[in-house]
Amino acid sequence: MSVVSVECIGEVSYLPIIPSLEDAEAHDNFFIHKSTSHKSSTILFDPVIKSGIVQFEILNIKDTQVVGIADGSITFKPDDHMWNYDKRKTAFYNIKGEISQNGNFSKVNSILKNEHRLKMEVRFDSDSVFQVAKFERISNPQAKHGFFSSKFEWEGEVD
Repeated sequence: MSVVSVECIGEVSYLPIIPSLEDAEAHDNFFIHKSTSHKSSTILFDPVIKSGIVQFEILNIKDTQVVGIADGSITFKPDDHMWNYDKRKTAFYNIKGEISQNGNFSKVNSILKNEHRLKMEVRFDSDSVFQVAKFERISNPQAKHGFFSSKFEWEGEVD
């Protein structure tokens, strides 16, 4: 994987890394879990971002289970899950609205439904579909937090 130190602002050119093409496939910026597969599929996006603020937004078209971020040192295998790794190196938001960071879960957000947008690595199961709606470098955080939303800071190692 390549490493990017974010200095400029704008769209990020990315390459999806799909561990098993038997489980998932990509069509432009759409990612589809094959309905014939009962295995999980975690899709990573190259480049690894090492600095700056990057906004990653997906549109959950159908049944995406988990969206998250992982340290660049993690390599996912077919039918692999984020929670199989060092909890200090992953953070994710699941379909139930739970956020996990450092192994701690907190249910503070709404359920991830079809047609919802989520800004934040993507794991999904049988027959699910999502689209990368935005992947760009920004100069300042733009998140707006409502009464029932939470802000978490990445606590992984930064070089």
